Amino acid sequence: MEQMINQWIPRWEEEYIKGWLDKTGKGLLLLGARQIGKSSILKRIMTSLSDVVFCNYASPSMLQNHRISLDSLKNEIEYKIESAKGHIVTVIVDEAPRLPAVFDLAQEMMDEQKGKVRFVMTGSSARRLQAGTFNRLPGRIVARELWPVALGEMPDSIQKKLEDHLVFGTLPEVVTDTSIRGELLSSYVGLYVREEIEQENLVRSPEVFSRFLKLAAGESGGLLNAGKLAKQIGASLKTVQRFYEVLTSTRLAFFLSPFTHGRLRGEIIQTPKYYWFDNGVRNAAAARPLDRSLNEIEGGLLFEHLMIQEAHKVVSAYSRPSKPVTCHFWKAHNGKEIDLVLVKSGHEVAQYEFKYTKAINDKYFDGFRKYDELVNKNKFKITKRAVVAPVARNQKHGAMSVICVNEYLKSLMDFVTS
Repeated sequence: MEQMINQWIPRWEEEYIKGWLDKTGKGLLLLGARQIGKSSILKRIMTSLSDVVFCNYASPSMLQNHRISLDSLKNEIEYKIESAKGHIVTVIVDEAPRLPAVFDLAQEMMDEQKGKVRFVMTGSSARRLQAGTFNRLPGRIVARELWPVALGEMPDSIQKKLEDHLVFGTLPEVVTDTSIRGELLSSYVGLYVREEIEQENLVRSPEVFSRFLKLAAGESGGLLNAGKLAKQIGASLKTVQRFYEVLTSTRLAFFLSPFTHGRLRGEIIQTPKYYWFDNGVRNAAAARPLDRSLNEIEGGLLFEHLMIQEAHKVVSAYSRPSKPVTCHFWKAHNGKEIDLVLVKSGHEVAQYEFKYTKAINDKYFDGFRKYDELVNKNKFKITKRAVVAPVARNQKHGAMSVICVNEYLKSLMDFVTS
């Protein structure tokens, strides 16, 4: 069995953070699910910085000490500022949302010691920030989001390992150590997911949540139907809605909103879709067999998941405030749909349909045709439109295109960065 143990995969976000710290004196908050490389990125960045104070709130002892008082941390930072001789001090706080008071300290010190100190923090839960703690730091800290490893970050394995990525996903440790990836994913769901959920203090019945987790993972990729799931697990609609909020706030899942434009609004689906952030974690949570044979059963669904996850990774890393890019899907009430619609600056559009097959059928283009029938062509400029499939070479089918995964990734990058 092939192994790639202890191989570091360069991450796009690491380059962004280095550039941000080089160009500005401002801080940064890196959000993302557990075990996707946030801490590793910060530790690598630390080696290039001269004046650093490091806090790890994944450590129970340090977290408890700072819960009692942050005075010792403040004193350490002040000492470091004094000895830095004009260099900016970087305070790195891993899992900062576990202690919301550290954001108050960050605001206080960046105001009092302007230009002398900045905070670089990570977190896996956005919920603890929603009470307004982080909102008091506008202009001082920029928020970024990290995802599992993108296919574009490991170009040598894009095509030949596609079947593996569909089943096992792209968590860093799963990609770099293939010998125990099944065990790693089972542990992730059994340990990290439930630990994160317990820390949210919102799940009063772990048994009900466990049933929800399995069913919600199995239904990932479909239109959100919280009412149906509530009946299946014997819980209230409000409870299931709260469970979904917990999954999205901990970055384990995300919603894909509908692109609702059409000549007649009632002809277009308005309900969002729901996806897990990583195929391997989804499959483990849904109790699917962690084996390539799963592709014979759910290959189409998993291929769609992976391609949509890749779009979010590229958008998260490279979308700019001057030309923001958002991700959507488009679906008519007659069932015709486009799996992914990217919208840039509110009017420029790229559209992709995903098919896990090399045998291309003309009906695969029906979603594009229905879109042209229902949407005003003058309102949105379509700059790219293609069916994406695991084909060896790009193809033309009349006026339509079929592209391989490599071309799709290049197309994503070109659309987002141009």
